[in-house]
Amino acid sequence: MIGFSCLLTLAGCASVPAPKDPPEVDQRVLPRLSLLPPFEEPVVVAVYEFLDRTGQRSSGDSQLGTSFSTAIGQGSDTYLLRALKRACRGQCFVPVERIGLDHLLKERQLIRSTQQEFGQDPNLPALLFAGVIIEGAVIAYESNLRSGGAGARYLGVGVSTEYRTDRVSVALRLISTKTGEVLITTETSATIFSYQVSSNLFRFIEQNENLLEAETGMASNESPNIAVRRAVELAVIDIVEEGFDRSLWAARRTPASGGASK
Repeated sequence: MIGFSCLLTLAGCASVPAPKDPPEVDQRVLPRLSLLPPFEEPVVVAVYEFLDRTGQRSSGDSQLGTSFSTAIGQGSDTYLLRALKRACRGQCFVPVERIGLDHLLKERQLIRSTQQEFGQDPNLPALLFAGVIIEGAVIAYESNLRSGGAGARYLGVGVSTEYRTDRVSVALRLISTKTGEVLITTETSATIFSYQVSSNLFRFIEQNENLLEAETGMASNESPNIAVRRAVELAVIDIVEEGFDRSLWAARRTPASGGASK
């Protein structure tokens, strides 16, 4: 009993050390995104693709052999469109559909043919054209950048903790559709934190004839896709703020309040 108490004391002293550098992106990114000042004139923006250029494959289960799934989800363009829609509470950018443009054009063609068949006006409003294009990609997935742990064992009873950090990096660029000039480029990163806690028992019983061995543990891994979402949201914040600095757009003027009455 005394030995087990000593073990718990050692385990408490041997806690997992936290990484020295905080993650580049935290959970407060989305509130910052919605609190950006609205534009005086919303900007129509097109997103054609947002690719995974890391080439990183999921580790998967080593017993199953090679894993063909990617470490990053292939729908990261959804996070970019989501961030553009939520920036400034929807008063900064007007995203237009380009990824599923073929489907949109086919549907508009069906509407025209149906209206023409029933003697209705087949003309539809013109599609919005984008003043700027945002191109981007997940450019890096770095595994096991930092790892460590601690543990203790006393009289065949032990506990241990381990941690590791990965990092995912995202790049965006804002391009003018009139001139093709790259107006703004930005790169952001997010840290993926994982840790594991385990305990084990190794002891001989009944006069050292029978061996008792037991092990239990728990692991927690942050989602790489959530890290991509946070990095994309921070990249959109950087684009908005740099656009203000370079006078690419202006903040909406709020009407003066509290004026003196005559």
